[in-house]
Amino acid sequence: MQNREVADILYEIADLLEIKGIQFKPRAYRRAAQTIETLPEDIQAVYERGELEE
Repeated sequence: MQNREVADILYEIADLLEIKGIQFKPRAYRRAAQTIETLPEDIQAVYERGELEE
């Protein structure tokens, strides 16, 4: 999965949370999406090296 695909999913989750009236979480999902978009390498490679934190 490419960075853009992951970011798009996170943006969609943020939109759905916002529609449901949930506060604060949409902003966190959007920040995560923006961070992933700006990564210098593919998120899949980072995951495969075990460098993602929960």
